[in-house]
Amino acid sequence: DDYQDYFVQGKGGIIIDTYSTASNVVNKVGSEEAEKIVTQTGNLKGPDGKLLAYPTDGYSGMLAIPKSSVKTKADLKKVLTFIDKLSDKDVQVVLNNGLEGVNFEVGDDGYATALNADSTESKSIVNDCASLSQISVSVQGNEYYQSLSTDWQKQLYEKRQALMKSDLESAVYNLAAPYVSETYSSKGTTLDNIILDARVQYLAGQIDESGWKDAIDLWKKSGGSDVTSELSKLYKDSQ
Repeated sequence: DDYQDYFVQGKGGIIIDTYSTASNVVNKVGSEEAEKIVTQTGNLKGPDGKLLAYPTDGYSGMLAIPKSSVKTKADLKKVLTFIDKLSDKDVQVVLNNGLEGVNFEVGDDGYATALNADSTESKSIVNDCASLSQISVSVQGNEYYQSLSTDWQKQLYEKRQALMKSDLESAVYNLAAPYVSETYSSKGTTLDNIILDARVQYLAGQIDESGWKDAIDLWKKSGGSDVTSELSKLYKDSQ
Protein backbone atom coordinates (compact mmCIF):
# COMPACT_ATOMS: atom_id res chain seq x y z
CA ASP A 1 0.00 0.00 0.00
CA ASP A 2 2.84 2.42 0.76
CA TYR A 3 4.32 2.38 -2.72
CA GLN A 4 0.87 2.67 -4.30
CA ASP A 5 0.23 5.74 -2.15
CA TYR A 6 3.54 7.27 -3.29
CA PHE A 7 2.41 6.76 -6.87
CA VAL A 8 -1.02 8.27 -6.22
CA GLN A 9 0.58 11.28 -4.49
CA GLY A 10 2.85 11.94 -7.47
CA LYS A 11 6.02 10.84 -5.66
CA GLY A 12 6.65 7.79 -7.85
CA GLY A 13 6.28 7.30 -11.58
CA ILE A 14 6.66 3.59 -12.25
CA ILE A 15 5.45 0.50 -10.37
CA ILE A 16 6.94 -2.88 -11.28
CA ASP A 17 4.30 -5.32 -10.08
CA THR A 18 1.43 -7.52 -11.19
CA TYR A 19 -1.19 -6.08 -13.55
CA SER A 20 -3.85 -6.07 -10.82
CA THR A 21 -1.94 -3.24 -9.10
CA ALA A 22 -3.15 -0.91 -11.86
CA SER A 23 -6.73 -1.73 -10.88
CA ASN A 24 -5.93 -0.99 -7.24
CA VAL A 25 -4.57 2.45 -8.17
CA VAL A 26 -7.66 3.15 -10.29
CA ASN A 27 -9.88 2.33 -7.32
CA LYS A 28 -7.86 4.69 -5.07
CA VAL A 29 -7.94 7.77 -7.28
CA GLY A 30 -11.04 7.21 -9.41
CA SER A 31 -11.24 6.58 -13.13
CA GLU A 32 -11.10 10.24 -14.21
CA GLU A 33 -7.80 10.93 -12.42
CA ALA A 34 -6.37 7.47 -13.14
CA GLU A 35 -6.81 7.99 -16.88
CA LYS A 36 -4.14 10.72 -16.63
CA ILE A 37 -1.54 8.70 -14.70
CA VAL A 38 -2.10 4.98 -15.27
CA THR A 39 -1.10 2.72 -18.12
CA GLN A 40 0.42 -0.74 -18.35
CA THR A 41 3.28 -2.34 -20.22
CA GLY A 42 4.36 -5.91 -20.72
CA ASN A 43 7.66 -7.24 -19.50
CA LEU A 44 10.72 -5.23 -20.54
CA LYS A 45 13.74 -6.39 -22.50
CA GLY A 46 16.98 -6.78 -20.59
CA PRO A 47 20.38 -5.40 -21.63
CA ASP A 48 20.94 -8.52 -23.74
CA GLY A 49 17.74 -7.87 -25.69
CA LYS A 50 15.93 -10.88 -24.28
CA LEU A 51 12.34 -10.57 -23.13
CA LEU A 52 11.55 -12.71 -20.10
CA ALA A 53 8.27 -12.84 -18.16
CA TYR A 54 8.12 -14.10 -14.58
CA PRO A 55 4.52 -15.08 -13.84
CA THR A 56 3.07 -15.59 -10.39
CA ASP A 57 2.58 -19.21 -9.35
CA GLY A 58 -1.14 -18.97 -10.05
CA TYR A 59 -2.35 -19.44 -6.51
CA SER A 60 -2.29 -17.55 -3.24
CA GLY A 61 -2.00 -19.54 -0.04
CA MET A 62 -3.84 -22.80 0.53
CA LEU A 63 -6.95 -24.26 2.09
CA ALA A 64 -6.57 -26.53 5.13
CA ILE A 65 -9.43 -28.79 6.20
CA PRO A 66 -9.11 -29.67 9.91
CA LYS A 67 -9.88 -33.18 11.14
CA SER A 68 -11.39 -31.66 14.30
CA SER A 69 -14.40 -30.36 12.35
CA VAL A 70 -14.41 -32.69 9.32
CA LYS A 71 -14.31 -36.08 10.99
CA THR A 72 -15.27 -38.58 8.27
CA LYS A 73 -14.45 -39.20 4.62
CA ALA A 74 -18.10 -38.54 3.79
CA ASP A 75 -17.88 -35.11 5.45
CA LEU A 76 -14.62 -34.43 3.62
CA LYS A 77 -16.25 -35.28 0.29
CA LYS A 78 -19.04 -32.77 1.01
CA VAL A 79 -16.48 -30.06 1.78
CA LEU A 80 -14.44 -30.82 -1.35
CA THR A 81 -17.60 -30.87 -3.48
CA PHE A 82 -18.56 -27.44 -2.12
CA ILE A 83 -15.08 -26.05 -2.84
CA ASP A 84 -15.23 -27.52 -6.33
CA LYS A 85 -18.61 -25.87 -6.97
CA LEU A 86 -17.18 -22.47 -6.02
CA SER A 87 -15.32 -22.49 -9.34
CA ASP A 88 -18.47 -22.95 -11.45
CA LYS A 89 -19.29 -19.86 -13.50
CA ASP A 90 -22.79 -19.37 -12.04
CA VAL A 91 -21.42 -19.52 -8.48
CA GLN A 92 -18.55 -17.14 -9.35
CA VAL A 93 -21.09 -14.67 -10.71
CA VAL A 94 -23.20 -14.77 -7.51
CA LEU A 95 -20.13 -14.43 -5.28
CA ASN A 96 -18.55 -11.57 -7.22
CA ASN A 97 -21.38 -9.80 -9.06
CA GLY A 98 -24.56 -10.60 -7.13
CA LEU A 99 -27.92 -11.40 -8.70
CA GLU A 100 -28.38 -10.67 -12.38
CA GLY A 101 -31.45 -8.57 -13.03
CA VAL A 102 -31.54 -7.43 -9.41
CA ASN A 103 -28.36 -5.43 -8.92
CA PHE A 104 -26.53 -5.85 -12.24
CA GLU A 105 -27.10 -6.51 -15.91
CA VAL A 106 -24.72 -7.65 -18.64
CA GLY A 107 -24.29 -5.36 -21.64
CA ASP A 108 -23.66 -6.32 -25.24
CA ASP A 109 -19.94 -5.80 -24.58
CA GLY A 110 -19.94 -8.51 -21.89
CA TYR A 111 -19.35 -6.15 -18.94
CA ALA A 112 -21.59 -5.82 -15.89
CA THR A 113 -23.45 -2.59 -15.13
CA ALA A 114 -24.98 -1.86 -11.73
CA LEU A 115 -28.77 -1.67 -11.43
CA ASN A 116 -30.47 0.48 -8.81
CA ALA A 117 -27.08 1.08 -7.21
CA ASP A 118 -28.54 3.46 -4.64
CA SER A 119 -31.33 1.16 -3.44
CA THR A 120 -31.08 -0.44 0.00
CA GLU A 121 -31.53 -3.95 -1.46
CA SER A 122 -28.84 -3.47 -4.10
CA LYS A 123 -26.37 -2.01 -1.60
CA SER A 124 -26.98 -4.97 0.71
CA ILE A 125 -26.30 -7.45 -2.08
CA VAL A 126 -23.15 -5.59 -3.15
CA ASN A 127 -21.86 -5.60 0.43
CA ASP A 128 -22.60 -9.31 0.74
CA CYS A 129 -20.73 -9.99 -2.50
CA ALA A 130 -17.69 -8.10 -1.23
CA SER A 131 -17.61 -10.53 1.70
CA LEU A 132 -18.58 -13.71 -0.17
CA SER A 133 -16.02 -13.15 -2.93
CA GLN A 134 -13.32 -13.92 -0.35
CA ILE A 135 -14.25 -17.64 -0.50
CA SER A 136 -14.20 -17.73 -4.31
CA VAL A 137 -11.43 -20.00 -5.59
CA SER A 138 -11.77 -19.63 -9.39
CA VAL A 139 -9.35 -22.48 -10.05
CA GLN A 140 -9.95 -22.45 -13.83
CA GLY A 141 -9.81 -18.65 -14.02
CA ASN A 142 -12.17 -15.75 -13.36
CA GLU A 143 -15.44 -16.34 -15.19
CA TYR A 144 -17.55 -13.68 -13.47
CA TYR A 145 -18.39 -10.38 -15.19
CA GLN A 146 -16.07 -7.41 -14.97
CA SER A 147 -17.72 -4.26 -13.65
CA LEU A 148 -16.08 -1.46 -15.63
CA SER A 149 -17.95 1.81 -15.84
CA THR A 150 -15.96 3.82 -18.41
CA ASP A 151 -14.61 3.14 -21.89
CA TRP A 152 -11.09 3.84 -20.61
CA GLN A 153 -11.42 1.23 -17.85
CA LYS A 154 -12.54 -1.28 -20.46
CA GLN A 155 -9.57 -0.38 -22.68
CA LEU A 156 -7.17 -0.78 -19.74
CA TYR A 157 -8.65 -4.19 -18.88
CA GLU A 158 -8.52 -5.38 -22.50
CA LYS A 159 -4.92 -4.17 -22.79
CA ARG A 160 -4.08 -6.13 -19.66
CA GLN A 161 -5.58 -9.30 -21.16
CA ALA A 162 -3.58 -8.82 -24.38
CA LEU A 163 -0.34 -8.21 -22.45
CA MET A 164 -0.87 -11.29 -20.31
CA LYS A 165 -1.38 -13.37 -23.44
CA SER A 166 1.78 -12.03 -25.11
CA ASP A 167 3.79 -12.46 -21.88
CA LEU A 168 3.06 -16.19 -21.97
CA GLU A 169 5.33 -16.49 -25.00
CA SER A 170 8.37 -15.54 -22.91
CA ALA A 171 7.25 -16.85 -19.51
CA VAL A 172 9.78 -18.59 -17.25
CA TYR A 173 7.85 -20.93 -14.98
CA ASN A 174 8.78 -21.80 -11.42
CA LEU A 175 9.25 -25.58 -11.59
CA ALA A 176 9.75 -25.68 -7.82
CA ALA A 177 6.28 -24.31 -7.04
CA PRO A 178 4.61 -27.70 -6.28
CA TYR A 179 7.30 -28.80 -3.83
CA VAL A 180 7.98 -28.06 -0.16
CA SER A 181 11.54 -27.64 1.10
CA GLU A 182 12.01 -28.32 4.82
CA THR A 183 14.78 -25.73 5.00
CA TYR A 184 12.65 -23.09 3.26
CA SER A 185 9.75 -23.86 5.63
CA SER A 186 11.93 -22.92 8.60
CA LYS A 187 14.17 -20.23 7.06
CA GLY A 188 12.15 -18.93 4.13
CA THR A 189 11.44 -15.46 5.49
CA THR A 190 15.11 -14.84 6.30
CA LEU A 191 16.25 -16.13 2.91
CA ASP A 192 13.68 -14.07 1.00
CA ASN A 193 14.66 -10.88 2.81
CA ILE A 194 18.32 -11.31 1.84
CA ILE A 195 17.39 -11.20 -1.84
CA LEU A 196 14.60 -8.62 -1.54
CA ASP A 197 16.80 -6.18 0.38
CA ALA A 198 19.72 -6.64 -2.01
CA ARG A 199 17.49 -6.16 -5.05
CA VAL A 200 16.20 -2.83 -3.74
CA GLN A 201 19.75 -1.74 -2.82
CA TYR A 202 21.05 -2.69 -6.26
CA LEU A 203 18.26 -0.83 -8.10
CA ALA A 204 18.79 2.20 -5.83
CA GLY A 205 22.52 2.21 -6.55
CA GLN A 206 23.46 1.47 -2.94
CA ILE A 207 25.39 -1.66 -3.95
CA ASP A 208 27.04 -2.63 -7.23
CA GLU A 209 27.04 -5.95 -9.07
CA SER A 210 29.73 -7.25 -6.72
CA GLY A 211 27.47 -6.47 -3.73
CA TRP A 212 24.59 -8.24 -5.48
CA LYS A 213 26.73 -11.36 -5.93
CA ASP A 214 27.75 -11.16 -2.26
CA ALA A 215 24.06 -11.22 -1.32
CA ILE A 216 23.54 -14.33 -3.42
CA ASP A 217 26.50 -16.00 -1.70
CA LEU A 218 25.02 -15.06 1.68
CA TRP A 219 21.69 -16.55 0.59
CA LYS A 220 23.42 -19.82 -0.33
CA LYS A 221 25.38 -19.99 2.94
CA SER A 222 22.30 -19.16 5.02
CA GLY A 223 20.41 -22.18 3.76
CA GLY A 224 19.73 -21.39 0.11
CA SER A 225 22.01 -24.19 -1.11
CA ASP A 226 20.05 -26.66 1.03
CA VAL A 227 16.78 -25.36 -0.42
CA THR A 228 18.14 -25.83 -3.94
CA SER A 229 19.27 -29.39 -3.20
CA GLU A 230 15.98 -30.36 -1.55
CA LEU A 231 13.81 -28.95 -4.32
CA SER A 232 16.01 -30.48 -7.03
CA LYS A 233 15.66 -33.91 -5.40
CA LEU A 234 11.89 -33.56 -5.04
CA TYR A 235 11.59 -32.52 -8.68
CA LYS A 236 13.82 -35.38 -9.90
CA ASP A 237 11.95 -37.96 -7.80
CA SER A 238 8.60 -36.83 -9.23
CA GLN A 239 9.62 -37.27 -12.87
